[in-house]
Amino acid sequence: QPIWAEADAPDAETRIVGVAPTSACILHQGSFPDLSDRQAEVAARLLAAEASIAPAETLHVAIGPRDSDGRGAVAAVTMTAMREWIAEAAVHQVTLQSLVPAAAVAPVDVGPGNPANAWVISAIGSERVVRGRESSFVDDPLLTAHIIGDSPSREAGAAEVETALVAAVASPPVELLSGPFARRPAPLIDRALLRRAANIVVAIVVISIAIAVARLARTHADTLPKNAHVSAF
Repeated sequence: QPIWAEADAPDAETRIVGVAPTSACILHQGSFPDLSDRQAEVAARLLAAEASIAPAETLHVAIGPRDSDGRGAVAAVTMTAMREWIAEAAVHQVTLQSLVPAAAVAPVDVGPGNPANAWVISAIGSERVVRGRESSFVDDPLLTAHIIGDSPSREAGAAEVETALVAAVASPPVELLSGPFARRPAPLIDRALLRRAANIVVAIVVISIAIAVARLARTHADTLPKNAHVSAF
């Protein structure tokens, strides 16, 4: 399950960011030089499909901002998981302004020597995330030692992780609320306001008709001779 991180954005607005667990959201680094945004999205989807055991049509793929060399983070998660997380947020009455992969907000080091072999281990939610420059995974006693070998590694402190989460509020490294899951802008006029406006319009019409009828009756009465009377037959 995702966790919710609440922080103040640069505009002083308090925003809530969902952090998707690494066990359910794959994160890779892709290189898309000389590609348009649309072409990069297609290439990112192909990359995610190759790295995932899930069928490509069941995946939701998001790509983060690219640097000057065309490199960017690529996140892949099943659409089913996305729907479940969004539904869970709704159950808890949480309005998500953003949803990011835990691995994308975990601290990362360049480190000495080969940057790809510097690893940082961070506690995010119920997971311990191991992140390098090129890949990330959930910490496992046997798997972690096998992957990182003798490469340099360190534990990230709670303050460092919190700083990374707050930074994700201002600038999400990879936005999962994109494509079919993108947040829709709030309507300028909601249904409750429309109902109130309709009731006011009806009231105005009723009052206008009543005033018109009253005026008509008064005008008719003023035009009758003073000695005139109405007989019933």
